[in-house]
Amino acid sequence: MNTEVTYIILPKRLGEKLRKKAEAAGYLTEELGVELLRKSLNEELDPEDLVEHYQALSEKYFEEAKEFLRRQIATLAFISVGCASADDTIIERDGTYTENVDVKKCLTQIKYRLN
Repeated sequence: MNTEVTYIILPKRLGEKLRKKAEAAGYLTEELGVELLRKSLNEELDPEDLVEHYQALSEKYFEEAKEFLRRQIATLAFISVGCASADDTIIERDGTYTENVDVKKCLTQIKYRLN
């Protein structure tokens, strides 16, 4: 079985109920959704199918975590520049920042690599 990414847009009330039910059962929302669909369609999934499903979920969450971290780092860099006073030194992590920051102060910037 190949994994297919399918988005289902739920009414707000159903989405909230699914999230609450998943949390109470110790499931991820997607896990419970697959389980409910599987049962309602009377479909069995073999262990290989489930492994592919969990692998796809973990890749999705890993990409979301990387994007979240990138945004947090960029936000912190923006805040540090905005809060700095003239002649302050800003130390920032190595990386690519896509946000534009207009600096109208005399600042010293030091980059470092975080391993």
